[in-house]
Amino acid sequence: RSGSWLIVCDLDGTLLLPGRDDGGLGALTEQLQANGCSLVYNTARSLSSVTKLMKTGRLPCPDACACELGTKIVYFPRREWSAAVDDTEWEANLLKAMDASGHPDPTAELAAFAFAEDGVAVEVEDDDSRTKASLVLRAETAELCLAASRR
Repeated sequence: RSGSWLIVCDLDGTLLLPGRDDGGLGALTEQLQANGCSLVYNTARSLSSVTKLMKTGRLPCPDACACELGTKIVYFPRREWSAAVDDTEWEANLLKAMDASGHPDPTAELAAFAFAEDGVAVEVEDDDSRTKASLVLRAETAELCLAASRR
């Protein structure tokens, strides 16, 4: 659309703040969209996490969402969470690039790294995929890092 605006916004710590009532987000989104603005969420959260927020009414449905650290892009053509359309071309290109880079499975590589390094643990979460994996420091390693950062 000519003259339209695109607003891309993070969720946690931006639109969603702990202890804050998010009730005004729906009105804000309606006002933006009524004035020709498209809204896109950009988040590290999984699609299932974002969808859950939309289902409960805590988060208005955007025009699109780049989630899972940008490894998944979903469009909401009617601004309805149930009408989500995956950008399969984006995912195919991402997987092709990963295969070409020699890093076809980040979860397996992180697991191998975790066994080689004492202070690292890999936690495979429900929303982890070929393009997203979680890496967690063990508590004792985190304490050492925090102590070193205070010096």
